[in-house]
Formats: sequence, C-alpha cells, structure tokens
Amino acid sequence: MRAAFSILAFAAIFCAGLPSHAWGPKTQDSIVYTSALIFSRDTTTLLRNLMPYIREGATVSPKEAETFFFGYRTNPVAAIEREMNLLQAVRSDRIDPHYAFRLGALGQLVADTTAPMRTLNPVFRDRYFSDVDSHVARANFKAQPRRIVDPRAYFSRLRGQVQVQENTIIREYQAGQGFDGLASAALSADLSRSVSAVLDVWHTVLSRNVSSVNISTGNMQNYVLGSLAFYLDQGNMAEVSSAYNRIRALGMNSVGLRQKVGDMFFNAEVFDRAMEEYEAVLLLVPGSRELSEKMARYYEEVGLEALAQDNLEASRDALQLALDKNKLRPEIPRKLGEVNKLIIARDDRLAATREAIRLAKELETQANLESGVLRFAAAMGLLGQAEDQYALVTAEFAEEARVAASGRARIYTKTNAWNAKFLENAQTLSGTGTRDTARRLAAETPGLHEDAMRALLAAELNSALEQLTNDLAEDSFQND
Repeated sequence: MRAAFSILAFAAIFCAGLPSHAWGPKTQDSIVYTSALIFSRDTTTLLRNLMPYIREGATVSPKEAETFFFGYRTNPVAAIEREMNLLQAVRSDRIDPHYAFRLGALGQLVADTTAPMRTLNPVFRDRYFSDVDSHVARANFKAQPRRIVDPRAYFSRLRGQVQVQENTIIREYQAGQGFDGLASAALSADLSRSVSAVLDVWHTVLSRNVSSVNISTGNMQNYVLGSLAFYLDQGNMAEVSSAYNRIRALGMNSVGLRQKVGDMFFNAEVFDRAMEEYEAVLLLVPGSRELSEKMARYYEEVGLEALAQDNLEASRDALQLALDKNKLRPEIPRKLGEVNKLIIARDDRLAATREAIRLAKELETQANLESGVLRFAAAMGLLGQAEDQYALVTAEFAEEARVAASGRARIYTKTNAWNAKFLENAQTLSGTGTRDTARRLAAETPGLHEDAMRALLAAELNSALEQLTNDLAEDSFQND
C-alpha cells in the first residue's frame, strides 16, 4: 500500500508541477507564427491568409486545450496523434478558419511537447521559459526538411535530444549562472526543433488521408460542434451554415445532438435556427415538457417585445405560438386576448381614417365640378368640408397620413388659385348681380381673401346702382 501511495503521490506532484503551457506566450506565438510562414512559403497550401486564426489557436488556454486534446497533460503524444488523425479525417479541399484555428492549437501542443525543461523543477523551469521569452527575438530559426510523422517514434526521438541538455541547463540555473550558459547557446537550436516539429506535424496532417471510420463518433461530434461554436462566436453566419450542413451530412441527427445544436443557436441568440432545432426534437420526442416550456417562454418574450413596439400582428402570432407550446400558463391567453382587442380597435380606427379620406376626395371632386361652372362659392365651401375630413387623419397610419397631407396641400393650392380668380373676375362671379350672392359668398366661403371679397362686393354695389338708375329712369318715363 505504501508503494502504491508513493507512486500516486509522485504522479500527483508531477502533474501539478507541469506548466500551464511550456514556453512563454511570446515564444509560443513566435514558434507557431514562424511555422505558418515557412509552411506557406514551401508549399502550395497558403496559411498566410489564415494567420489570425492560426495564432488564435496557438493561444488557447489550458482549459480550452483540454476540450480539444483530452488527457494532453498526462499523455501529450497520444493527444497529438488523436488530433492529427481527426484533422486528417475532416480535411477538405478548403482550409476554413476553424480548421486553421485547430492547426494553431495543435502547433501549440507540439511546441509544448518539444520544449526543454517542461517536466523538471518548476522553479527553474519557469525561470528558463521567462528568460527564453525575453530573448526569443534574437533567435535564428532553422527548419529541417519535412518528414512524415509517426507520433510515438518521432516525439520519443525528439524527447531524447531535449533530455541530453536539460541536466546541464538545470545545474547552471542552480549554480546561479542562469540563462547565460548552455540555455542561451542552444536557444536557436531548441526553438528550431519545435518549429520543425510543428511543420512536420502539419505536413503529415495535410498530405496524408485517414478514413473517418478510424475516428470515434465522440471525437468527430466534438469537432463539428466545436466548428459550429467557433463560427457562432464570430458571428460568421455563412460558415455557421457550412458547419451545420456538415453535421447533417455526417448523419448526426440524434435527439441529444439536435437539442445541443439548438442550445448553441439559442445561446448565440440565433433564435430562429434554435426554434427549428427544437421543433425537430419535439417531432422525435413529442411531449417534452421542459423543451416546450422553454420555447413558450421565448415566444412569450418575443410577443411582449413586439407589443411594446406596437407590432400587434407579430405580437399576436408569437403569443399564439407560446400558447401552442404551453397551454397551462393562464397569463398567455390573457395577454393574447388583450392583443386581439388592440388589433380590433386599431382596425376600426384605420377603417374610420380611410372613410374620412374617401369622403374628402369625394368632396374635392364635387368642388372641382362646381369651380368648372364658375360656382366658386359652392366650390370653396366643399373644399372646406374636405379639409375638415383630412384633419381627422392622424399620424398613426403612415400611408393614410401621407395621403391626407397631400390632400391638404392640394386644397391650399386650389384655394389660392380660386381667390386669384375672384380678383380677376369679380363682375362675372357676382352671378345674378344680387346682394344675396355676396352674402352667400361671405357666409359660405370664410377662406376668401379680403381683397377678393372687397372686389366682389364692389361689383355687387355697381350692379345694384345700375339697376336703381334703370328703375328711376323707367319711373320717370311712365310719369311723363
């Protein structure tokens, strides 16, 4: 028991002493970035345009790395081999951003695995990595010719090369010499070893084929879901659709997976796609109360938000969907009833508004007919009535408000034109030449300009005086 305890205790101490990542952050970035540049230069595979995604992958946290490379801290070589096989299996003619991101993450793991000091005393190890980070800019990277990687044999050989110098480096740190000895002298060679390893692994991944049947369903599922999550996080909906189509093409249609995809869409606020997935789940598993309630809550929120924006039909439709998903919530039918009442009241107002416009246009037409036969008093009165009808139209209905505004503008124009005609044709406008005409015009046409009324009354007066003169002359003749 004591021996077993000692082995377990040692393993715990060893794993706890491993760094979050070997090398420092600047060194990690330099190794992966340099590898991508060399790879793009020496092959037809252009990684330069995907550099932001590769570098992003090279900076994933240990927690994120564990989701990609399960068990990488205890057996990194096995994790590298699984990821190489996976990336070979999912590779297509096009390297998409998520694939580039995973290449970067794999490059980080390879750089970790080939770093000197990674399993040694954490005090001196961390000092060494910090010193390398400070001096990485002066390193001279030299990559070796590419080779196909058999992970176990390949990394075992590299690990043997690293161990040759580790003991010397740690003794120099213990003696106080620090980075000034072998660590500094071997800097370029050590970093070049990691760069060559990253290049060899990428070369193997992108030049060899592995059948997807050799990949576990869980690994394949995690990859495609990771791809979907990656693009949802970026808001890249074109790539989201491609990732989703790959999921469907692989025949991944289980209830659990489709609900997980729905949850991913929901959390990314792509609600329409989330509802599609949830509907598919309910077809496979009718009566899922938890999912139905989730959908009902969502549709209820959509309905209330639409109501706050006065989008009554959208509110009604969403609340109806909420009621269809959960008929046990009494507040949903109550809110739906309130919205339906608002729609009826709104429709009544709209009908009244359209009727006012119809009457106004009809009155305008009658006014035009009256003006055509020079009955301007009647025409002006009809225009006033039409304007009253247009005034009933509010801004609630945009199209109707536009029509009413156009109508009022026409009335204004006609009023000015017809006032001018009064000034030009006052004698003609008097009609029968009676005072009744002037009184009627004044009473029925308050909108007439003052000058027009003055001219019209003058014409009436002249007509009356002329008639009086004629009458007097006739009386005088009869008396004679």
